[in-house]
Amino acid sequence: MDNKNLKIVVTGDICINSLQWITEPQNNKGLNWQTHLNVHSMLKSGESLLLAKLISLAVDADVHSPKIDDIEASLSKDFLRSIAELDLFPAYADGKSNDKVYRIKRFLGFTGPSSDTPKLLSIDDDDSNADIVVIDDENNGFNSNEEFWPSALKIPEKYSNSFI
Repeated sequence: MDNKNLKIVVTGDICINSLQWITEPQNNKGLNWQTHLNVHSMLKSGESLLLAKLISLAVDADVHSPKIDDIEASLSKDFLRSIAELDLFPAYADGKSNDKVYRIKRFLGFTGPSSDTPKLLSIDDDDSNADIVVIDDENNGFNSNEEFWPSALKIPEKYSNSFI
């Protein structure tokens, strides 16, 4: 089968990763805040949102999944969030380079949603004729909310022998 015609549905639990890191002062003569340590943060897609991106990068196929277009603008307190602290580490383990990259220094935990169950998202352009269905289930609500399950799973005879 040509990968360009391959239809993959990726779905599951949703998590927003909050990444935080500290940088040294920008200078010692500027505004007061510039003379102190600076804390930075960014939000990145996690769980099934990240898995869908990775699969899209790995294969040249038609990937359908939940989506958040502007994570900063659409972030609500109803999403599960993970928080991690980043720090600079050597880019290579061989010690021959002074290059540094940011990596996770410490996982700080989760911030739960304002409701009991984290917010889930429907699959963008769901396709009941998907060739492959990938589910990222971390037991954070997806497995007990059939309304968010891909339509391809609702045709039992199609996938009865395909589960791993």
